Amino acid sequence: MGIMLILLISSVFNYQRISSILTFSENAFYEDFNPVPSFSKYSWIDFAPSYTVISFGKTLELKNAEAGISIHLKRGDSTLYPSKLWNNLFAADYNALYLRYSVGAFDLIVGRIPVKWSPSPLSSLIFTGYEPGMDLFYYSITKEPFKLDYFFSPLYDNKPLRYLVAHRLLFRPSENIQLSFRDIILYKTSSNAPDFYYFNPFAIYYLRQWALDSSGLTNSIFDFTGELKRGNFHLYGELLIDDFPYIKVYHENPRMGVLGGIVYRKNNFSILAEYVRVNRFTYCYYTFAPYMGYRYFNMPLGHIKGNDFDRIALVSLKRTGWGELGLKIAYLRHGEGTLDETYRSTSEESENYFLSGTVEHVLATSIIGSAGARRFRIYISPSFHYINNYRHVEGYTATLLGFTLSMQFYL
Repeated sequence: MGIMLILLISSVFNYQRISSILTFSENAFYEDFNPVPSFSKYSWIDFAPSYTVISFGKTLELKNAEAGISIHLKRGDSTLYPSKLWNNLFAADYNALYLRYSVGAFDLIVGRIPVKWSPSPLSSLIFTGYEPGMDLFYYSITKEPFKLDYFFSPLYDNKPLRYLVAHRLLFRPSENIQLSFRDIILYKTSSNAPDFYYFNPFAIYYLRQWALDSSGLTNSIFDFTGELKRGNFHLYGELLIDDFPYIKVYHENPRMGVLGGIVYRKNNFSILAEYVRVNRFTYCYYTFAPYMGYRYFNMPLGHIKGNDFDRIALVSLKRTGWGELGLKIAYLRHGEGTLDETYRSTSEESENYFLSGTVEHVLATSIIGSAGARRFRIYISPSFHYINNYRHVEGYTATLLGFTLSMQFYL
């Protein structure tokens, strides 16, 4: 157990830590609820042109228990949480402060933690790990070949108070196959008190939304994942259904996302190919209830790119005795849809539910490298972005160069 200090210099474009890109070379098979991403356990410093974020993290592990803390201190103005500055200088809050207890097939977590929940090492349609830490009550019960997960969290970024509840049934018939169904509900009540119906981990939450005709009070999402491991290959996929019209009424179209990828690993070499698409208006809500959108403190709870986009990515990585060397190439198409939109069910929106308006095209290439010893490691990543229709301006072309340097010290 130790403290890790990270000094990071990065471009604000495509903000992402190098270490999160490298994780796919580990044993990433079996999508699972990962309530405590590794970067929340350590200390690090982020430098960007308009802000600096300092985070101190520490974990204490006992026989069947774990306690963790992560505090963020931010200087300058940015969209990153926390956003309220003291004397126009600093902002601070806990990103993680939790207790965890595990015994046998039972796991319990109480406190504030950031959440990542995805079969993909690169993307996540549900809970990216980039959102602010959520105050939650979580437990899981495992009885092979099944596992049941449940968590409940109040969201404090809006009034009236909203609650987020998610549960998952995971089925693992063999060590090489895994399927899961996730049911997520974002809701509010007239009394601001939680609804006890949603404490039931076995209920399908959408049925209550339909039975009570609770438009403006609930936002329900279904999510399905599957994984297959065959020799050196690992295949994974995810389907998110925010809203799927049973019949064509009010010009409605599917609000959904899809993700699929394949990883090949052999000895110290790994290569990953992935495609992800999210339709316009996914994660959004109707005009009369915009506060029910799927975000928290202006950060997406779903995919970090929002909606109205698709992306294909190819990543290769080679491990050596001194470190790692990799290459990432990605092509992104992004329409004018945003998470701030509200769904109004008009004929115009029916015709533009994917890649709407002037589409921005981004071709991104980056080199990923790391080297170090047991207590010191350095990550470096130069990147190049060629963007056509930059910021959705027809014919406007931009070229951006990026550079990321990360130094980690284990003290």
